[in-house]
Amino acid sequence: MPETDPELPVLVSSGKRKFTCYPAAILVLIVNCEREFLLVSPGGAVDRWEVVSGAIEGTETLLDGARREIHEELGSRARVRILGTVNAQTFPYDQVIQNMISVTFLGHYQGGDISPGDDIRGYEYRWFGIDEILSGKVSVAVPEGQSWMFRRSLEMYDLWRDDPVDLQVTLT
Repeated sequence: MPETDPELPVLVSSGKRKFTCYPAAILVLIVNCEREFLLVSPGGAVDRWEVVSGAIEGTETLLDGARREIHEELGSRARVRILGTVNAQTFPYDQVIQNMISVTFLGHYQGGDISPGDDIRGYEYRWFGIDEILSGKVSVAVPEGQSWMFRRSLEMYDLWRDDPVDLQVTLT
């Protein structure tokens, strides 16, 4: 069994199993009934769009983090139902965080006013069709270079949109 990286913190479960703690982030690709994606941008001279995203906080589940980021970035009146996971990956982030865990969720926009929260105050938001995204007409910075996720998300959206699955069951 490989040793854990001495630079990373470790948690030990009650059963004495060691788990290395990695930085984790979530992305949420949000689709509306017209099968368009919601992207946000700092606006101004910057032509860069991204999906709802952010870091997981220490006490959150992945799903709770996704819901919090939606609330922070789209406001409290926007209603988005998380349908499932599109992708999970690890990647080098920077010099300090050499391995980031990233989980991408698919969300169904069900209505409500969108009003960017304090952490993205002044950002613009807009709905984009899949053709605009796949053609490169839209500069998508997050997730960068992974336009396939948008295509996959539409396929999953069509499958899951009306399926009322509880994504976070409590284990006893």
